[in-house]
Order: sequence, then C-alpha cells, then structure tokens
Amino acid sequence: QRLGAEAGAHRFVWDLRYPPPPASSHSYPISAIYRDTPREPRGPWALPGTYTVRLTVGGRSLTRPLTIRMDPRVTTPAAGLAAQFALATRMADAMRRDSAVLHDVRALRARLTPQRERAGVAPVVDSLTALDRELARVVGQLEQLFGIVEGADAAPTTQALRGAETLERALAALLVRVDAVKREAAAVA
Repeated sequence: QRLGAEAGAHRFVWDLRYPPPPASSHSYPISAIYRDTPREPRGPWALPGTYTVRLTVGGRSLTRPLTIRMDPRVTTPAAGLAAQFALATRMADAMRRDSAVLHDVRALRARLTPQRERAGVAPVVDSLTALDRELARVVGQLEQLFGIVEGADAAPTTQALRGAETLERALAALLVRVDAVKREAAAVA
C-alpha cells in the first residue's frame, strides 16, 4: 500500500511479514478484496519484539519504534515461534536460490537451443531441460512446505523439519549438477 501525499492523517496497516519469497504460482484467499489483498505466498511472520519503522517523504526520513506483541489467543511459546520463523526463513531462502538458478538454467537453455545442431550442444540442452523440470519440482515442494510451516501458529513438526532437510539436500545436489552443466555449456559454446 502507498500512503497518500496530501496533508492530514493517514493510516497504514503493516501485515507484520517479511518480503515474500519468489513462487512459481500465486493465489488469493477466498476472502480476498479486489486490490486490497496481497497474493500468496507472503513472507514469514515477524516475531514479537521491537522494530524500527521508517517513513521517508520528500527526502526526509522519520523513524519510530514499533513493538509487536503476541496475540493473546496464541499459546505457542516464544521458542516454538522462533523455530517456526527460522524454518520459514530457511524455506524462503531456499525458494530464492532455487528460483534464481531456475531462471539461469532457462536463460542458458534458451540461448543454446538455437545452436542445438552444433557438436556437443544437444546433450547440454537435454541436461538443462532435465534440470529445469527438477528445479521446478523442488521449488513447488518448497512452496508447499513453506505454506504448511506458515499456516499455523505452532512450532514446526518433526516431519516438516525432516522435509526441509530433504529438500535442502536435493537443492544442494541440483546446484552441483547445474554448475557441471554450465561448465559443459561453456566448453561447447
């Protein structure tokens, strides 16, 4: 939301979330209000604590403290919320890495596909196509897990933690393969 520039009082409602991670698909909740509901997934929830809010207008910045207090209806201990935040942040970071690498793989494949008839290029394009599918699958699974972790005011389950570790290992292995295919692409280019 953007604040109005005219004189007078203006209200801004911060949704108490960090920036959203990249996602292969976006959606809106059934309760969405046209032009007033952010698309999902949104970023991890900010933990209760003290933050600083900065408003910049006409080259002048004003800062004020902002205290986020826990909703009294939520009974999850602070340690559980911290664990939830840590896992959600890890998943959002993994989604960012996966999306960036997927973008690079697609760009390299698009650049090499017209040269497919040259010696050695076809196998590289085929490898990039396979990596594209696998990276897209992993980013989809990361998005699902992120939604599960952020979908409750609770510490992550052991299944969610194990799932995160599995996906992070899968992503690390894919990144090694991407580097190898990039080296092959450089050799045949």
